[in-house]
Amino acid sequence: MAAAVPASWPARTRSAVFLLPVVYGIAALLVAAATRGPRDLGPSSYAGVSRAAYAADLVAGLGLLAAAALALLAPVARRLGVLAFAAGVLWFAPDWEGWPNGPAALRSLGAAAVPLLAVPFALLAADRPRARRLAWAGVLALVLISLARLLVRDPLLDPNCWRDCLSRSFVVHADSGLARGLDRAWETTAVVLAVAVGASVRLRRATAATVIPGALVLATVAAYAVELLRRPQEDPLAAAYSDLFYARSVAVTAVAAGVVLAIFRMRHQRVVISRLADELGEAPQPGRLGEALAGTFGDPTLEVAYWLPRAGRYVDSDGAWVDPPPQANGRVITPIVRGGAPVAVVGHDASYRGIVRHDTVTANALLDKFGYRRGADGWRTLPDGKPLVIQYFSRPDSLGRQEEEMWKKALDSISIRMEGRKERFTDLLKLEKQCKVQMRTASWIADYPDGDNFMQLLYGKNIYQSNNACARIPEYDKRYEAAQRMPAGPERDKLYREMARIIEVYAPWRLGISRYRNMMVQPHVLGYKKHPVLHSEWQYIDIDTSKQGG
Repeated sequence: MAAAVPASWPARTRSAVFLLPVVYGIAALLVAAATRGPRDLGPSSYAGVSRAAYAADLVAGLGLLAAAALALLAPVARRLGVLAFAAGVLWFAPDWEGWPNGPAALRSLGAAAVPLLAVPFALLAADRPRARRLAWAGVLALVLISLARLLVRDPLLDPNCWRDCLSRSFVVHADSGLARGLDRAWETTAVVLAVAVGASVRLRRATAATVIPGALVLATVAAYAVELLRRPQEDPLAAAYSDLFYARSVAVTAVAAGVVLAIFRMRHQRVVISRLADELGEAPQPGRLGEALAGTFGDPTLEVAYWLPRAGRYVDSDGAWVDPPPQANGRVITPIVRGGAPVAVVGHDASYRGIVRHDTVTANALLDKFGYRRGADGWRTLPDGKPLVIQYFSRPDSLGRQEEEMWKKALDSISIRMEGRKERFTDLLKLEKQCKVQMRTASWIADYPDGDNFMQLLYGKNIYQSNNACARIPEYDKRYEAAQRMPAGPERDKLYREMARIIEVYAPWRLGISRYRNMMVQPHVLGYKKHPVLHSEWQYIDIDTSKQGG
């Protein structure tokens, strides 16, 4: 659904998209008001039951649409905006179905959309890959069920209809039995979807404002579906159904508030990142760099010592002479160098969270700060205005296609154009040795069981040999050469930690996954024992022919 507003759209078009929730909100407000009119047969929507229900209906729905409009104005929150807009549209679907004297086609579409209310909230609450897969499976099922209901459900034949018992604009073949079965299907699917996504939710500070309310909406939709399974004759005046409506309204209103909170949090983070970029882009003023780093990375114990070249000493933020932060008691020291000369050193707790993370907000803020602007076509350019294009190399197989699609999606999210190039594995290895590969996904299993086997992969003098990243980082090379003169132990481990931090900052690699391998051994195989690093166990293996099966 996020693709509804692609990054490649012209900026003028993207900025006008926020009007869609506004226009729909005005139309929905008029339709909801129409359901409040006198009806001899009772209310045709919950908004028509009472003033309190009418207010709850409008606050929830219009709150979602207002949050959607606000999010669509902010590029970093566009996905939230699309989901909030979809949720607002679906929230008012029952009002469209119950619109007295409204166009039959719109009332039929409203009835078809009622089972889809869980869809945007499931996608909002699914913040993990497994949860997203479950959510999309449920979404697909609900969409197919809703389309089938639209074609076979004739409200004239539905003994449980109450919002609209006349409109049948899209019915191709009326089948009351199949329609009842589809009703039970969407109600059951909604329950299963809510349980599956809710059980997979992982509470994180960055997404809690939207994930928790989204999960609550799913829970209320599931409770509503359970009540329909128990009592298919929905009565908006019954206490059970009325209470469930108010519960849904409160949860949906909380989602709207959460979306707004998430937007302001994203904007605040952009401000912090911009300030951090200012500090790192120029010689940092004493005190400001430490404050920016500590606030950005969430490590209140972070210390910064500033280097004074003329005095040959470090000073703190007050200008007092200090020794550099000690590398002891689990603390790590990271140097900040500009133009080959030291600027400062940062000491921080080794348990702090790594700075390398998937964060499109920060990425977009830094790209904007350093002049990689979006052009008229929506793609970023180099600071000099020339096109910025990343060439991604991969193998011509299914795994290569999946890797290319993943990176294309990632780079699209920060408006960087990526072009794919397919090469055979052997040709890829040759091109890497010649430093002719800009970007690709690769793995390393280690040739010998020592940390040096990984650290040597980025040593500058190993370019055209094993340094396939073709990285030449003086700070890294200096520590690698020092580590070569040390035996394995705590002192070398300290250097390796520093080198790992340098890798994070310069990013010649973006570390991905570590594979798990499951080994199955037949009873007649002798001498097998998996080595933790090497893959040459075959030379120690034999076969007991007496235990082999026929």
